Amino acid sequence: MADLIRMTVTRPSPRPYVLATAGIAGLSMLWYLVYRVFGLGPSVPAYFAAPLASATGAVAVLALLRWVPLEPAARTFWRLILVLETTVAIGRGINAGYAVVAYPDPPRTPPAFALFSVVGMIAAIVAICLVPLGRISRADRRKRFLDRCIAFYGCATCSGSPRSARCWTPTSRGRCARS
Repeated sequence: MADLIRMTVTRPSPRPYVLATAGIAGLSMLWYLVYRVFGLGPSVPAYFAAPLASATGAVAVLALLRWVPLEPAARTFWRLILVLETTVAIGRGINAGYAVVAYPDPPRTPPAFALFSVVGMIAAIVAICLVPLGRISRADRRKRFLDRCIAFYGCATCSGSPRSARCWTPTSRGRCARS
């Protein structure tokens, strides 16, 4: 009975999540290489890598929130990252489903499903904005401002659609071709 009371709780290792994510990335790169070099297979598997990687990230964040004692600010940050991972996984999973249904044509996912990715990107922007860094000097504050601006720009770029990206190519000069 005394052994049960002194028993310590062991935290799971992050290794399985890292290995799962690396495996998804490795298989995706291998598939892409075979697809581009040899032209083997359909293009549909390309749509499954992103939702699988995001789902793996969501499971990893859930484990982190469950097993690691975090300060309130850190817990808020990781909860927002969990929102990012789950909403992006759902949105891209829906896109993968449409890709399977539409094969061999490109998928035509309704724009409403893009809201999942937009919500995730907004959660990432808010998470970056809320990270407290304590008292820092004026020069460090400028560096932090620059880092956060770069992060916001990166998140905003990721939430843009491919169609809007076509409108701002060097040859279009802001005029979007109708498609």
